[in-house]
Amino acid sequence: MLVTEDLIALIERSEAMRLKACAQASGGDLLEIGGGVAAFCGDGSPMTQVAAVGIRCEVSDEELDSIANHFAGRATQYEFKLSPLTDLSFRERVVRRAKSLPEFETFLVCDLTTLEPRGLDLDFRKVQPHEARDYAQRAVDRFCSRKEGPPGLVDVLAAACVKEGSISYEVWMDDKPVAGCELGLCEGV
Repeated sequence: MLVTEDLIALIERSEAMRLKACAQASGGDLLEIGGGVAAFCGDGSPMTQVAAVGIRCEVSDEELDSIANHFAGRATQYEFKLSPLTDLSFRERVVRRAKSLPEFETFLVCDLTTLEPRGLDLDFRKVQPHEARDYAQRAVDRFCSRKEGPPGLVDVLAAACVKEGSISYEVWMDDKPVAGCELGLCEGV
């Protein structure tokens, strides 16, 4: 698969649509700005994020202030996903404003049709609607730093993993779930 800027932009738009759905499902809210979104899904929610902002467009300091104000007093922490399609000066301005950089995230794309797992007995299972809540609870248990995730997070993730345009999978090894992922579809990709 050839990864083009258009494909990356499509993936970023899909992420923004997923965050919009999560904000609605959680009773949170959304700020559409700079070509992307700032989604508030609750304080402490890992879905409280900024995505697709600044892709192929200029973002002013005032717009960055608007994003910060959107979360002020409500979210003690949120994730700002910087796309590789943003201008370097924009990325530098966002990083300079950050109080901390606890995590850096990127993604790699490869053709999985030729992948042949070796030495592991892995079972890839599509999450069925009746399994969504259990799947979401396991995800919260694996990834939240608190004993329990933020209130309502399990329900938000369960709704997101079975919404139209979304397919969730869980990887099992030795009859135990060990990983999971959600694929969000946007414009057929």
